[in-house]
Amino acid sequence: MKSRLHLHSHTGPETRAYIVAEPAALKALAIAADRAAKSVIGMETVKFYGSDGHEYELLIVCDVSEAEWQELPLPQDP
Repeated sequence: MKSRLHLHSHTGPETRAYIVAEPAALKALAIAADRAAKSVIGMETVKFYGSDGHEYELLIVCDVSEAEWQELPLPQDP
């Protein structure tokens, strides 16, 4: 069964980000996030389907250095 989940990033400081999902997709996201948190490598992937029906893979990473945090692109960056 296709499990739909839509992620929308915040667009700048103090703006809203949101997740719209079917219940099964939210459960799959929770399981994947829990696995990433407990993993030795701090990473997990899970597949979802967007509102257009196309499959995509979400990578969850929880163990990054401060330097990596500082280098993550922001949504408002060109």
